[in-house]
Amino acid sequence: MPNVCEACGGAFASDVERELIGEYDEIEIPPLKPYVIRHRRFACRCAHCDVAAKAPAPAVATTTPFGPRIHALAIYCSARIRMRKW
Repeated sequence: MPNVCEACGGAFASDVERELIGEYDEIEIPPLKPYVIRHRRFACRCAHCDVAAKAPAPAVATTTPFGPRIHALAIYCSARIRMRKW
């Protein structure tokens, strides 16, 4: 609400009748922080026969590291917004 009249400079009373002439929204998406799980794979040598032994690879190592939500976002951006492929 303005404090003074632009035409004459007179001050408005705090209880003056007022009319809503506009509303404006500001909308923002909160910052995203990825959730990352690091899988480690180790190897060692047998002390008896010196053969290398490797831990099995986790399932994520044989597929994409991206989860279903990031896939959905990429598909949405690609199909609906028609963004270029990354």
